[in-house]
Amino acid sequence: MQILKKVGLDFFFATLLFIVASFLGGVVNMENDDCVTCGATIATEFWSASVFALQPVLWVTSLKIGTRALIWLCSLIAGAIVYVLLEVAAMYLLSSGRASVALQLGYIANVAGILTALAASFAWVKNRHRRTKFQPASAATIEP
Repeated sequence: MQILKKVGLDFFFATLLFIVASFLGGVVNMENDDCVTCGATIATEFWSASVFALQPVLWVTSLKIGTRALIWLCSLIAGAIVYVLLEVAAMYLLSSGRASVALQLGYIANVAGILTALAASFAWVKNRHRRTKFQPASAATIEP
C-alpha cells in the first residue's frame, strides 16, 4: 500500500508541475513575440527538471517535509543555473557565427539542466540521509 501511495503522490505532483510549467510556458510565449517555440522549450525544461529532481526526494523515507521541499527547490535551482549558463554560451556562439555548434549546445543545455537537477537531488538526499543516520546522541541522552 505504501508504494501505491507514493506512486499516486508522484503522479499528482507531476500533474501539478505540468500545469505550472504550462502556465509558465504560456507567459513566456505571450511576452516573446519573436520566438514561437520559446514558451514550449522553457515549459518542457522546467517540468522535466522539476519532476526528475522530485524523484529522490519523494521516494526516500527519512526526511521531513520541509527538508524535502528545500532539497527539491535547491536541486531545481541548480538545474536552472546550468541550463541558463549553457544557453548563454549557445547564444554567444550563435552571435559569433557558429550556428551548428550553438544549436548542439542548446540541446545539450536542456539535457544538462535536467540531469543536474537529478544529480543534485540525489547528492543532497544522500548527504542528508547519511547525516541523520549517523548523528551522534545528544548530551541529554548519554548517561554517566
